[in-house]
Amino acid sequence: MIVDLFGTDGIRKTVGQSPFTAHELPLLGWAIGNWLRTKYSDNIEILIAHDTRQSAAFIKAALKTGLLAHPITIHDANILPTPAVSR
Repeated sequence: MIVDLFGTDGIRKTVGQSPFTAHELPLLGWAIGNWLRTKYSDNIEILIAHDTRQSAAFIKAALKTGLLAHPITIHDANILPTPAVSR
């Protein structure tokens, strides 16, 4: 169940294991984009960032692939701590 994926600071899993695989991350990005379109409708803009782990670029690129299946503008802030991105 997808609700079980998210903790207080996001998803905590190992890269290469579900859902952090090359197949599942774009699907997760698509699902997030679908939720955003359902909730906010038009002119959706999001901010994403990452930490300094080596896996961050892979995770972010795969999520972007799924998100960009929707008409969403993505602002990439590169490296930032989680509190700087959260609202």
